[in-house]
Amino acid sequence: MKISKLFKTELPRILGFCLVGGGGFIVHATLVVLQTSFWNMPPIFAWFPAFLMAVIFTWLMNRFLTFRGLGTHSTTGEAVRYFIIQSIGATINFTVYASLVAKGPGFLSRPFFALVGGAASALFFNYLALRFLVFKKASASKIATDPKTPNGNIDDIYYEHAMSIPLARRVLIFARKSMYQHFIKTMRPNSESLILDFGVSETENDQANMLEKLWPYPQNITCAGMGDGRELKQANPKVNYIRIKAGEKMDFPDNHFDIAYSNAVFEHVGSKQAREEILSELKRVAKSVYITTPNRWFFVEHHTAVPFLHYWPKLFRSFMRDSKYEFWALPQNLQFISLNDLKKVFTSAGLKPKSGYCGLWIGPFSSNIVCWAHGSDKDEK
Repeated sequence: MKISKLFKTELPRILGFCLVGGGGFIVHATLVVLQTSFWNMPPIFAWFPAFLMAVIFTWLMNRFLTFRGLGTHSTTGEAVRYFIIQSIGATINFTVYASLVAKGPGFLSRPFFALVGGAASALFFNYLALRFLVFKKASASKIATDPKTPNGNIDDIYYEHAMSIPLARRVLIFARKSMYQHFIKTMRPNSESLILDFGVSETENDQANMLEKLWPYPQNITCAGMGDGRELKQANPKVNYIRIKAGEKMDFPDNHFDIAYSNAVFEHVGSKQAREEILSELKRVAKSVYITTPNRWFFVEHHTAVPFLHYWPKLFRSFMRDSKYEFWALPQNLQFISLNDLKKVFTSAGLKPKSGYCGLWIGPFSSNIVCWAHGSDKDEK
């Protein structure tokens, strides 16, 4: 690997590792100070339980943030290797710490400053050992997806990556049921309403295609997707299915449907212009339009389960490169959309949207954003 490429790919991880290490140091230092100041524990003994808690903290942060997507070991195997390496680093750390406490001159003998010396001495060893022994990149044969020619469709990739944790699947089901209730309350479809579900999931499971699962009149739903729809039809035999192509108009007359519905599609179409073109087509074939998409200000990025990093898209994409999550590093595969962004798309398409938050509701930090417009909300041109 060329030095320039190595520097480009490793620098974000080194910075992330230092930030996590800084967090671990704060945990460690805080606990040492608390134990020595309030519980009168000798500084030497206070070091051990505080260090254990700091190691647990840094393992979780490095696993799910700094080195997300790297590593070929099982969770248990990774944890064992992590703690072995940290133990070696701890030996270096503690040796320096104890020497400074026992013999350090002036302020260096104080527990807090001795901790700084110990942590700094172990930092270099820990990064190299963790990066190349615990969180090393999988070989080409083990990487699940190629960012340009992925194995399977985007739904397969999403459920493999973000939904690999059972708790995440349960949370997603809860959120999507909540979104369904918002759709029913807002759009008020009845037994005669014809609904177009644009961009249905090509992967069928408990979390996918909640509208088809819950709406009691599936015969009035037309699903539009880019695949053959086989799994969807097998699970929901009463729905209609049409195959669509990116950028092409659908073979329906104007206002054919009562409602055009789309969930978790707009973040994957690559550009604002593409979103505007899709919305214009949905506006043409339906009397009302309802669009939901992940909220860029939700605390956890939906497709990778990495917290907070997506608030800085460039940094997020840098971290995702050269990992099995590289698919999501590419702007054409994933965009981060705010409620204001979505409202602008509606306005550009000649609609006067109503908007709000849905899914896991936490106000502006809710998991999903939503915009909708009824026929009477269309601009006259």
